[in-house]
Amino acid sequence: MSSPRKALWVMLVLMIVGSFVVALFLFQEPSYHGKSLSQWLAEFNNIPPENPAPEVSRAIRSIGPSAVPYLLAYIWSGEPEQISVVRKWVNSTFHRSYRSRTDLCAPSWRALSILGPSATSALPEISRHAWQGPLQGRAMIALAALGTNSISTLTELCGHSNLEVRVDAAFLLAKSRVNMRGLESFIATSGTSGQPMLAYNIKQGSEDLEQLVVNLHHHDPRVRRASVEAIGSDAKLSRLAHSNLGECLQDPDPSVREIAAKWLSPEGSAAARY
Repeated sequence: MSSPRKALWVMLVLMIVGSFVVALFLFQEPSYHGKSLSQWLAEFNNIPPENPAPEVSRAIRSIGPSAVPYLLAYIWSGEPEQISVVRKWVNSTFHRSYRSRTDLCAPSWRALSILGPSATSALPEISRHAWQGPLQGRAMIALAALGTNSISTLTELCGHSNLEVRVDAAFLLAKSRVNMRGLESFIATSGTSGQPMLAYNIKQGSEDLEQLVVNLHHHDPRVRRASVEAIGSDAKLSRLAHSNLGECLQDPDPSVREIAAKWLSPEGSAAARY
């Protein structure tokens, strides 16, 4: 057997084995009206996010907190690229719509937003991923989906050792004051199946400035410092809030004064332009 054909057969076998494992996983899933949680989640991939989905939302709420471990498993899921390539080839060649568990990542974020306070048991694991990686981006969207329920976690993340994490946490904390404005959902093409799939993006920009400025006076110095860094990370925000950053030079916390002085310096202003 030639190497390409052998590789194809190996991939097909792996897909079959993977499907068997997934089937075992689904067998244990909670269900509602005869449909498993994953079957309900999959419907979000077929519904434009601007359209209401009352039946699916009702199913998620009825399943309740017992859905959380499965939602987290889907959010962190992944698979070898070779398997994704074979799946997309099969779907394209034979006009199929086979999906992978990763296609349920975004629907799981939407489910978290529907569960709201009932999903707070997910926060410790989401926080761990946000702190340690490697899926910090997914964790941040999960925190955004949980809205005001994630405020305490976002506050802690404002003290993270990584600048990018601190900045993202500061933006989300500002957004939490205005119903997570800028959390956008849309239908994209799945990278693992080639099928239409719900996707999310967090937009950061001038619309966040007002609430970032409010957080420059937050009671927690970690939030004040991270808010300065968030403003300083964007040239337009830095320009619009120059006087506000100047006020931070009088902050009672030395770390806030230090970072404000950095972003107000010529070097800091230049860094924000790139």
